[in-house]
Amino acid sequence: MQKDDLKMNGINRTNFVYKFKRKQHPFYRHSLDTSDHYKYAMAIYKPLRKVEGVQARINLWQPSVASTMAESSSQIWIKTKVNGIINTIEAGWHRNAQGTALGCYNLVCPGFVQNDNVNMIGQPYNQVSTYDGLQCYSTIQIVKHLSTGHWGLIVENIPVGHWSSHNFTHLAEGATHVYWGGKVWSINSDNERISKEEMGSGRYAQEGNGRASSFDSLGAAFQNEGFHSVTPHNLTYQYSGPCYSISHYNSGFFYGGPGVGPLCIVAN
Repeated sequence: MQKDDLKMNGINRTNFVYKFKRKQHPFYRHSLDTSDHYKYAMAIYKPLRKVEGVQARINLWQPSVASTMAESSSQIWIKTKVNGIINTIEAGWHRNAQGTALGCYNLVCPGFVQNDNVNMIGQPYNQVSTYDGLQCYSTIQIVKHLSTGHWGLIVENIPVGHWSSHNFTHLAEGATHVYWGGKVWSINSDNERISKEEMGSGRYAQEGNGRASSFDSLGAAFQNEGFHSVTPHNLTYQYSGPCYSISHYNSGFFYGGPGVGPLCIVAN
């Protein structure tokens, strides 16, 4: 594996009721819960108020992605849905096999404006975590600007750029849902709707610190307020078993798995 396979990803998506015709990377084309091509392990936050900022510290790994028609990501989603229209922003890191071109993403697609003095989107992380060894992290924030309604991306306290409010129908008013976690998209050579790719570190959540991938420092911001810590015990958790799992602890959660193969077990 080469380190330039692991990149930071920031994208936006507007998914209308009718079939969305703009060319997109298939990994982001469909909703999470409507395609068997997706497998996920995620924590879900649905506050009573509109969210205007979200953050997390994400564990960095280099999962195995063998298929040229596959991708594994660990990221933050924010979403709002009004009258069947879904607006989302997603940011985090992803890895693919550098194979067949599957459409556009990152700065190739319109919508995200990167700051002139920053060159971060799509660039590789210099170092990733190792099993029972050094653990590497990236802290990511997505924050709505009060005056413009634009959503800014901040990585390691560096303002990277923004998604214009003009890209969205409702997200300029705030997000109703927040998701943290991992997602895998894959189609094998026989077009079977199963995943054979690793998520996170490729280890189950139950293996814990230094082995399973993690999210911590979860936070959300609301109108005229700063960031508040989000308690992992108050989140809802969903995962695609049996080959991926998720499990929370005091300050965050572990997630991931090996994908379909001989290592798959039935997760608790």
